[in-house]
Amino acid sequence: MHGIPVNAPYLTRDFLQQKRCSAQLMETTYVYDFPKMFREACRQRWTEHIRHNDLPKTVVPVELMRCTELVLDQYDNLIEIHRVPGQNDIGMIAWKMLLRVPEYPEGRDVIIIANDITHKIGTFGPKEDKLYLKASELSRAHGIPRIYLSGILSRDYVITMATVPCGVTITMATVPHDKMYIK
Repeated sequence: MHGIPVNAPYLTRDFLQQKRCSAQLMETTYVYDFPKMFREACRQRWTEHIRHNDLPKTVVPVELMRCTELVLDQYDNLIEIHRVPGQNDIGMIAWKMLLRVPEYPEGRDVIIIANDITHKIGTFGPKEDKLYLKASELSRAHGIPRIYLSGILSRDYVITMATVPCGVTITMATVPHDKMYIK
């Protein structure tokens, strides 16, 4: 049951709802909702592409996005895992995503790094610094874009792009915060 023991008491508001509420109270988006937003952005991009080019819907890849979380193991090595959202024990989250958009139908890898404002108000300490460093090094080593999403006390996320080789442009907007697009 999503990593929760079967004998745990029933909660009227689940763990993720509590995290989302905390983020909303700080007028921002819960960090673990961003992968869904990226998937939706890919879907919207394909919809626009099909409509604009009068193409059949069959050109859309079945899997629009693949996402694995990057975490530090006990020796501070960066490893890829699949786990339930919200299981982080530090205030920094990193993902390796494969995004499939019309410009890259086979997919384009990106590294996404974001702070979790619901974990100690997104404090950037030694563990967060190490995860940020290791994920950034992975991005540079493989020549793939790195995007840092910094949660601030606003409905918008400040989005900074870095390590974008070969002129790849990834444009994102969160105004309003439930809309995002990739170009």
